[in-house]
Amino acid sequence: MPFALNDSPNVVPLRAGDGVRIESGSGTGWIEDITLDLAGRSDDTHCLVALPALTNVFADDDRPVRVWTTARYDDDAGARLPFVVYVAGFRDGRSVGEQPLKYFAGPEEAPLVLDATIPPRADRYQLVLYVDRRYRGTLTLRNIRLVIGTTEYRIGPTEHIVKPIEMTRAWRQEGSRLICASAYGEHWAEMPSGWRLDEVHPSAMAAAEWILYSGVDRLAFGVTVPTPASAGPPSRQMGPNTLLSFSLGTDSTAAMAILPDDTIRYYCRRPYTSYLTRTGAAVSLPDPGPWERRLAGVANLIVIANTFERIQLAAGGRHGFAHNFGYAAIGLLLAEHTDAGALAFGSVMEQVFLRSGHLFADVVALERSTFNALRRLVNSAGLFLTLPTAGCSEVLTTRIADTGRHAGLAISCPSASADGTACGTCFKCFRKLRLEGRADVPDPDESVIHALEKYPLKSATSVMYAVQRSGYRHPAVDEYRDVELGFLERYFDYAVEHMLPAHLQDHVRGELASFGIEPMTDDDELRLRTIGQIFWPESFSWSRAGIGEPDAG
Repeated sequence: MPFALNDSPNVVPLRAGDGVRIESGSGTGWIEDITLDLAGRSDDTHCLVALPALTNVFADDDRPVRVWTTARYDDDAGARLPFVVYVAGFRDGRSVGEQPLKYFAGPEEAPLVLDATIPPRADRYQLVLYVDRRYRGTLTLRNIRLVIGTTEYRIGPTEHIVKPIEMTRAWRQEGSRLICASAYGEHWAEMPSGWRLDEVHPSAMAAAEWILYSGVDRLAFGVTVPTPASAGPPSRQMGPNTLLSFSLGTDSTAAMAILPDDTIRYYCRRPYTSYLTRTGAAVSLPDPGPWERRLAGVANLIVIANTFERIQLAAGGRHGFAHNFGYAAIGLLLAEHTDAGALAFGSVMEQVFLRSGHLFADVVALERSTFNALRRLVNSAGLFLTLPTAGCSEVLTTRIADTGRHAGLAISCPSASADGTACGTCFKCFRKLRLEGRADVPDPDESVIHALEKYPLKSATSVMYAVQRSGYRHPAVDEYRDVELGFLERYFDYAVEHMLPAHLQDHVRGELASFGIEPMTDDDELRLRTIGQIFWPESFSWSRAGIGEPDAG
């Protein structure tokens, strides 16, 4: 629909006689917020309100342009409803096209990050707010700006007000709450009694901030922040204790079982049951009840409620940490308080060495591997990156969690019922339940079938072991039914040697032996390192697998 050009310096309705009531707040020379009161409308047409048309200063820049704002809509029903803002382009005063940006707004104010495209021929553009003719509530947009790179463009009456984005972060403590203010708003964590911000070692704080924000900065602004890891010895003295990032899942429960009993566990709790996406759509999270009830029985546990997984949302990304080891940030912040010298995770062999189960990489020997980068970062904060289950397949962590002293504790299914019972149909359940050889489980859902039909096969080693044990059949995986995977029943001692501090290595080996789990043989290790020849042969590399290529003769 072609729009009329708003050549005025004001926010105006595009249809004469529209009963919408417009309030516009100003910053220092720009439009800061807009409120549309729709209660007085009796029109049978949709509401269209235009901001001033400005020069298209983005025409020669190929970087993405995004509209950043927050949206709130209030009506008697408390509904969250769909809206549209159009980016309308003009050339010589005539419309040359428009792009609709869809979003949702409701009683909870939502930060929006909307990808915008200004018609390439446009010499001017304007934002046009569209509201369905049936709505009679109040819509408010605040802090409106266009962002490209690290520069924001505020909409003034006749021109842009251009400002650099403030990239610094400010940490403060209010009671037990740790708060970080950034370009993405304020996010917080409830720290344990006695914890103090001024006692966190600077190297640990720098590493935690980098983990939380570096990936977000890259996503939002295209900025690459160098790691604060130093080449020299850590300035923080390593303490005697081990910290374990504990999720109540099968793998972290197995890690807890094979680490010493005095290991300090920490659990990251989400203090919310839903979140809003970058377009304002509401997403519900699983009921936390089953997890909360089982956590009550875990000894030596620190529970940290925090909103750090929402940082990436505010930058236009998904819910969750931008870094694969985002939970490490909490461990780094706890290091001084707990006098820790080791920071542990329940990462399994498939995650650490097998690129999701289909291609081995010797991440210890590869200097630029993700493991070594994280190891250097954590070490710079005076902690040893500790992966007690990195030598264990999902086959083994499932056995340990199901049969050890913590049997019945773990919840591996993300959609568990109120009593913690697994759904049985998701991809995780497909693997975990069939690893036990069970055939009495529900048929997998469509998302699982879709995953099985992809190439290379996701979680290939675990999936095929589960298929072999349970007798499951599907054409996409039948070609792998006879692959020898018995080595998954033994542990990879190379990981124990290189991913545990010396004082924990014998303890973990002893615990594994108590479960009847033996180390891999040389033939097992060769089969593990060359598994990519089966599941992803075109990407297999002898050097990345850490073994010499056989003599062609």
